[in-house]
Amino acid sequence: MSFPALEELVKHRRGMLLIDEVLSCDDDKITTQLTITKNSLFLQNDHVPAWVGVEYAAQSVAALSGMRARKQSEESKLGLLLSCRRYKSNRSKFMIGERLVIEAVEEFNDGQMGAYSCSISMNGEAIASLSLNAYIPDNISNIRTLGR
Repeated sequence: MSFPALEELVKHRRGMLLIDEVLSCDDDKITTQLTITKNSLFLQNDHVPAWVGVEYAAQSVAALSGMRARKQSEESKLGLLLSCRRYKSNRSKFMIGERLVIEAVEEFNDGQMGAYSCSISMNGEAIASLSLNAYIPDNISNIRTLGR
């Protein structure tokens, strides 16, 4: 099955789009993948710190939201990562050449707020897990930034 380009699903630009492609998607679950390369954002020498897995999962959630919008003939919306809980990784870093598979399962969604269980695996073995909460505001311009 062919999926749209991630740029059509996720609102990240200017090098901030970190995942490479959608592997599968249904109503409440998405599987994405990425390969760590010498051009990967957050690369430190030969690796990306494992904490970046939180963003890989968040972008996978964004891709799920984008797929849902596309099915409803709507444009993808910008979402905000509200929290990450219970991030557990048995790795401290991801090395150049490693292919990571991210799965995000929607546990709750009321149209604006969502809760997701996510996992990261490599070669079929789970290496990290986490829970995310996200928010899609009706109007992003209504959101105040810190320091204002």
